[in-house]
Amino acid sequence: MPTTYPKSRKIALHLFIHLYKHATMSTEKTSDGREERGQQTRDALLSAARSAFASRGVKGASIREIAAAADAHPAVIRYHFGAKADLWKRVVDDTMSGLRDRLFAAIATSPPDQIAATVVGAYLDHLEADPDFPKLIVRGMLDSDPIVLGIARDHLRPLLQGAPDVIGERIDGFLTVFGAAVAPFLYAPLLREALGQDPLELEFLARRRAHLIALVQTLMEAP
Repeated sequence: MPTTYPKSRKIALHLFIHLYKHATMSTEKTSDGREERGQQTRDALLSAARSAFASRGVKGASIREIAAAADAHPAVIRYHFGAKADLWKRVVDDTMSGLRDRLFAAIATSPPDQIAATVVGAYLDHLEADPDFPKLIVRGMLDSDPIVLGIARDHLRPLLQGAPDVIGERIDGFLTVFGAAVAPFLYAPLLREALGQDPLELEFLARRRAHLIALVQTLMEAP
């Protein structure tokens, strides 16, 4: 008769197998690709989590479905990230850190007379690279999630403090432009039905980008 194990022991066994596969037995951590596979597992879990959280929110997404989408056991999530709340925080922090780095780089490298257009372009680059980003933030705000509400303190305030005076002096206009930039990503299904075209296709995004950059340039030229 085959041996059966309680659920907790099965989870522990799966976790042990995962740890065994990714453990390093010498200082040459990348010699057999184990460290690289471990990073690939983490990246796959983060990608699956970002998609699940954007689609169903933190409460609606389950650890089991995230693990399944990444072809991993749920226990592996706890090993790499901790609880679901820790995974959610990691997704938000990674997303916002990526945006902050893009915008700071745009501010630091752009000529003064092009800085506004460069910043808007960097924001659009981020949205196109991570189209789930707006949905993640909106879902968190609707749930009054403390991690998302902490974005203002940890990410937005440093950005505004580091922005040139010319942006701060026209902050109302910039808020309008940044809000307009998000619209195709938040309302894609609705716009797709209303317009008869995909608002996330490259041609549409290119036209939208040109329009927004022209808008912000007009804003900067206003007295």
